[in-house]
Amino acid sequence: MPGVTAEWGGDFLMPPRLHPVLGFAAVALPFGAVYFGMSAALGIPEAGTVLRKVGRKLRLVR
Repeated sequence: MPGVTAEWGGDFLMPPRLHPVLGFAAVALPFGAVYFGMSAALGIPEAGTVLRKVGRKLRLVR
């Protein structure tokens, strides 16, 4: 990606060489955890409902 490296000035913030699925997991999973955690901490009822449903599903798998 020579255009990207020239635009960002060389080695500054190079794009990661990850498989797209790994890149998705590295970005979306922490974002979702923080988003739903903060929403539940702020008392938004929908976030609490989602976290309870996910918690129930994880307990059934184990």
